[in-house]
Amino acid sequence: MRLATTLLIRVKNGFLPHLTNEIYKRNCAIRNISLLESERDDVLKYDLFRIEIIYQSPDKYNGFFNKISKHEDNFQVISSENIFENKLEGGLLNVAGKMNVENIVDYELNVLGAADYILDALDRKTDGHRYTGLSGNVGLFYALPDEDDIKKDYYKYYTLLERDSVIINRFAGMNSYPLLVKVSQIDDLLKIIQKLQFTFSAIRIFNLRDTDDISSFERLYSEVSLPVLSKYYDEIPLYLLTAMNHILRKNDISLNSCTAGFIGIDISSIRIARMLMKLGVARVLGSDSSMKLMHSFEKEGGLATSMENIYSSSDLLIFFKDKHDEDDLKNISSGQLVISMIEKEINAALLKERGVRDFLQSGWMDFSSLFPGLLKGLMNSEFTNLNDDKIIRLSNRILELKSGNEILPDVFSELHHKIPALISELS
Repeated sequence: MRLATTLLIRVKNGFLPHLTNEIYKRNCAIRNISLLESERDDVLKYDLFRIEIIYQSPDKYNGFFNKISKHEDNFQVISSENIFENKLEGGLLNVAGKMNVENIVDYELNVLGAADYILDALDRKTDGHRYTGLSGNVGLFYALPDEDDIKKDYYKYYTLLERDSVIINRFAGMNSYPLLVKVSQIDDLLKIIQKLQFTFSAIRIFNLRDTDDISSFERLYSEVSLPVLSKYYDEIPLYLLTAMNHILRKNDISLNSCTAGFIGIDISSIRIARMLMKLGVARVLGSDSSMKLMHSFEKEGGLATSMENIYSSSDLLIFFKDKHDEDDLKNISSGQLVISMIEKEINAALLKERGVRDFLQSGWMDFSSLFPGLLKGLMNSEFTNLNDDKIIRLSNRILELKSGNEILPDVFSELHHKIPALISELS
């Protein structure tokens, strides 16, 4: 979470360093500060500042605010306003027409006339479709469980789709539309997409992490004629395969001599297990509380086993779900490699104490550097999806592009432009 608040505050002369110290010692930061005016109150001098403070924890900011509010002789808060308060009412997206419409002449020419031109172009030209928005429309699907109490959460899910729509528009130049759909199984989603596919040029599926049958994804991908991308079936496997190759090469360990162990199994780790077996990894171990997921993991070439066996037998440990505590980490052996894909930070000091050879804390990754380019690459190619071979080859190419220890560069990198070119080379 990253938040910002604009603070209008009167500061007693000489106390600005105290104010900034209170901000930074609570893990907040100053994005911008400006002196608005200086004033004298009898013998005391005050400066009026506008300060934009950024922070990740509302509790930390509130701690700072409560502290300075107790010292009214030195700090007088005029106003405190979250910068999103007024801007975000109605969400992150604003759908608008491209043509200027200010009066009746604009309406007749830029709306009615423009639409007539497109209709005529569709009749006259073989490429008339390029004048329609369909060529750049992406459907973002979030599959809601078919439950009565889901209403309390669907605003959150929609916000996640709006967020990714902004990213796709900014970095891939396409219009994406958030869609929440209620389904009881993945086949329901397939039917919905098939009915709506004439509205879009590509589909991105946001969730479905807990799906336990990989064949359902395979069927969905094969029966939809549009390019399809999934966060859990494509993006996370691509990222993690790149991360695994990075940490193994860095430590001079070959894939075919490596035993990889997954703490927690989902659709992503099931697909990765299949790809790792194709690459010749010695063994791929996995453990989860769901017997269905364990069974699917074994169907794709993995070996379902206990967490104790994974800790004792793996060269590379991958934490996929938060299925451990501090005592579990004491089972890690000296010389092992560890990748964490869970949001909760793992005790790095304890790992070092246990003699872990290398550790990569990915956490809950922001894939904004990845999916705009993947979508654009699919739409520009003849492919409708990324099969295992394409993800493996794409992972190797991304690994060649990386620099430093970051697996993915930040969202403003050139990766958005490079991935479509890499996809076009996969044929």
